[in-house]
Amino acid sequence: MAVLARWLRRLRGGSDQGLAPQKQPASRRGWVVVGSYSSAPIGAMYADLLEQAGIPVLRKEWGGGSAMLGGVPVGVSLLVPQERLAEAKEIVEGDEAEREVGS
Repeated sequence: MAVLARWLRRLRGGSDQGLAPQKQPASRRGWVVVGSYSSAPIGAMYADLLEQAGIPVLRKEWGGGSAMLGGVPVGVSLLVPQERLAEAKEIVEGDEAEREVGS
């Protein structure tokens, strides 16, 4: 039993942060969708832009089944805190407008 406990501690990197799941907010109350994208990579790009601006982002993947069982996310919805929605929309919509002008 002690061997198992040491092995588990090593897997977790000697702390509770290693492979342990990261804590998500207990509730998504107060979080709103800023955008849904049918391309997971495009959604990830927008999530990165928002995070670089200091806006917390929750990603809700959809489609394709569970990634743990071999499924691939088809799209993603990005949620931000309600009080940061206007700022997040400026970033996302501003980038989308620039992409349209460039095409």
